[in-house]
Order: sequence, then C-alpha cells, then structure tokens
Amino acid sequence: MHGILFDMDGVLYNSDQPVAGAAETVRHVRQLAIPHLFVTNTTSRDRAALVEKLRGFGIDASQQEILTPAAAVAEWLRHSCDGPVALFLRPATKREFAGLPCLDDGADHGAAYVVIGDLGTLWDYRTLNRAFRLLYNNREAKLIALGMTRYWLATDGAGRSAVCRGAAARHGSGAGRLRQAGGALFPGRCRAPRTGAGRRPDDRRRYRGGYRRCAGRGTQRSARQNW
Repeated sequence: MHGILFDMDGVLYNSDQPVAGAAETVRHVRQLAIPHLFVTNTTSRDRAALVEKLRGFGIDASQQEILTPAAAVAEWLRHSCDGPVALFLRPATKREFAGLPCLDDGADHGAAYVVIGDLGTLWDYRTLNRAFRLLYNNREAKLIALGMTRYWLATDGAGRSAVCRGAAARHGSGAGRLRQAGGALFPGRCRAPRTGAGRRPDDRRRYRGGYRRCAGRGTQRSARQNW
C-alpha cells in the first residue's frame, strides 16, 4: 500500500459527531507508518480550524497533513501569481491566502484572480455584483471556484454551492472558462500543493495539462498525484 487518503466529513466524522472507530483506525495507520493525508472539499474554514476539529475527535493532525481546495489554490498562487487576488471567502478561509497580494473586500476592479468559495449567508446581491464587476473590468482575470458541486446536504437541509455564484458572475461578465479547484479544475501546470504524506520535497510532481480535474470529484486526486 502506497498510502491512504482519509476523507473527513462522512468518514472520520459526521458534522459534529465522530464516526465510531475512526480515531483508532488513524492511530493504527500511524503505528504501521503508512503515508496518509486528510482530504476535504470544505471551503468554509482553514486547516487550522480543521486541526482543532480533528483533535476534538481524538485525532491528532498537523496542517501539513490536511489538503483542502483553499490550501491547494493558495499554494498554486504563491508559485504562479502575477497580479492581485480578490477573495470571496469566509474570514477563516482567507487565512490560507496570507502573504498574497489580496484586494480589499470593497474593491470592484484590479483583480487578476477571483477566488470564490463558501460564503454562506454572506452572499448577497452586492457581493455577487462585485464579483461580476471584477471580471467585467478585466476580461483576462481568472475565475477560480473552490468547489463545483451544485449543492450539498447539511444538517438543516440542502444548500447551494459556490459554483452557482461563480457561474452567474462568469456568465454575466462574459468571462472565460470557470477554473475549478478542490474537486476540480485549476490553472496551468501547477506544482503539487504539499509535499505531505511522508514524501520528500524532490518527490513532488507537477500537475499536468491546462485545466485538469485534480480530485476525481474531490480533492483526493490532487493529493494522490503528490505521492
């Protein structure tokens, strides 16, 4: 076995309840020294918050052992960014993009990249229209969606995903193809986001081909290509 990818929600826990035997399984994998990563498609929180959540379920993990769409895109931007970034993300998720040239939340022009994720109830007409203006004012701007599922099921029912807002902003502005990450498509021949899973830095590979699906409907494949 080359390694294990642990999906998080629905495998290690369900919402705020741990899955029976999950913590014991992770400890067993570590005792056997099997390389592993924790993967998730969530875009509503950063890895620091996920570390704390796993710890609450008896699973110790570091941020470097967790792969999320936001972390993957932030790492790609650190290698490839050539202009300002506009983030339509919750404050907790924005922390993954620290050190990048990010625009103020009120900016409606000047973005080379527009990154859209789960804003929950923070999405409103003004926010969506600002995303539209950023794309309209720069037709070369890259629109990156951190997820492409149309909806998901939460404890309070079904919810719309970021792709709905991204597609609306793209269609209205006449922008090009929607770049997706974390289940996903994202730009270019981007370097693997994390060494991770017990691999050496010189084992890292480049993702292949322009906008490639790098997670087999999740972040999993981008992690797998990193081994």
